[in-house]
Amino acid sequence: MKDNFKYVLDNYLNSDSFGSNTPIYQTICYSLRDEIQNLVGDSYLVKGSMGQGQKAECPWISILNRDITCSTTKGIYVVYIFKKDMSGFYLCLEQGITNFENLYKKKKYEYVTKVGDYFKKEIDDNYFSKQEINLGINNKSSLAYGYQKASVISKYYQKDNYSEEELKSDLDRLLKIYDEIAKLFVNRNYETLIKNIINDGDDPLEIKGEEALDLIKTYIEEDSSNTIKANKNLIEQIPFIDKTHKYKAILSPIKAGKIDYVKMTYNNMKIGLEVEGLALEYEMQRLRNLGREDLVNKIKWLSKESDSYGYDILSYDIDKNGKVHELYIEVKTCSSKYDTSFYISRNEVEASHKLKEHYCLFRIYDAQSLNPKFYKAFGEIENNFLLDPLTYMAKYKFIIER
Repeated sequence: MKDNFKYVLDNYLNSDSFGSNTPIYQTICYSLRDEIQNLVGDSYLVKGSMGQGQKAECPWISILNRDITCSTTKGIYVVYIFKKDMSGFYLCLEQGITNFENLYKKKKYEYVTKVGDYFKKEIDDNYFSKQEINLGINNKSSLAYGYQKASVISKYYQKDNYSEEELKSDLDRLLKIYDEIAKLFVNRNYETLIKNIINDGDDPLEIKGEEALDLIKTYIEEDSSNTIKANKNLIEQIPFIDKTHKYKAILSPIKAGKIDYVKMTYNNMKIGLEVEGLALEYEMQRLRNLGREDLVNKIKWLSKESDSYGYDILSYDIDKNGKVHELYIEVKTCSSKYDTSFYISRNEVEASHKLKEHYCLFRIYDAQSLNPKFYKAFGEIENNFLLDPLTYMAKYKFIIER
């Protein structure tokens, strides 16, 4: 396989013609395809393509489990796909983007990402990357752009930096993951499965303004054992380091007893729910103070429907020229009296990259007191926080020492 991959990387860009008799076509659609077919066996269907009607920006060789799909337009499959500049190629677990386009039109990228995120969470493997692949395609109308959005897990091979043994062992590893997923499709329809993941393909649940606050209050009031103090007053404050509490976690006596993780998780959910309500209420009052009551009930509480957006609240802001624009707010909270590091997802980081100055991280700490503290950080997350790339634990950059 190594020699055939090398031939494609070395010659694809210089091949003006891609007719069936050309060497580049023969390599992708026959030689490399047949070599992979012999390796994986007849239980899989292997196809190679370098475009129909015109030369593809990113040619590919797919490996399809017949129980899931026999076409790259739908289902889930394994694929080798080349970067546009031929600097390397990926081995991917990929979703058929055309099917999402046919079913969901303008929401195709949103939903294919949501389904991909579902499979990423379920796949118990840390060898393959769960980051979106980069084929060097920025044109959203390009089919190859869809390949980028539809990727689930992948391994990248840089030109002239891979071995025959590596290619074979990686393929074997990914096929085992693929076969495990294939079991989900026994006696099940693919479209039904993905609709279950994206709530039957309906539009997202959008809970607006006052209705959202009423729902939050209902949830909190239903629990008579709720220990979270009511009538909170948010106080804006840049976090600081209290040196008297340095090393507190390791110097404090160890507390005996078992941890009730179920109760702890439930309490954290209650706190998070109330804190989102505080952020929502703050935004509503802010718009009222700006004289824009008309925008108040347009605020949407999206995190109740899904965590896939990369933000919790859709609000609005007004720039210096009086123009209204959307403000995408991710709420992060903790009960600690002092601001601490917190976990942030890849999806949230990527949302901040996409939305830039219209993205806002609303950080609320000391959440169980009567006067929780908060600050707002606008823009891409890396511009405001130091990130651990392994866990994406974020710590505010502009802390004042006291």
